[in-house]
Amino acid sequence: MNVCLYWPAIARCWWILQVLLLFPRADAQCGALERAADVGRYDVDVVRTADAALQSFDCRQHDVVIVDTRHDCDVDAESFARSALRIVITVLG
Repeated sequence: MNVCLYWPAIARCWWILQVLLLFPRADAQCGALERAADVGRYDVDVVRTADAALQSFDCRQHDVVIVDTRHDCDVDAESFARSALRIVITVLG
């Protein structure tokens, strides 16, 4: 449950948005998204493999997950999403 304290015309939230970036290769796109998350004061994790992403997601339950599928690589975004959904359903149970 997320709780916000609302001041007049200003919303102050008591949680930090967690972002998971699954980028098999470190490139400019990954760096730009990581810097944007840092500037926005989001908690960001960058991982290179689907297994590492699932382990990280299982531990932290990220709010936003971005998967890079631009290159031919071993990351299957659909199977990763199905596995992550199974984790969420298990936790919410």
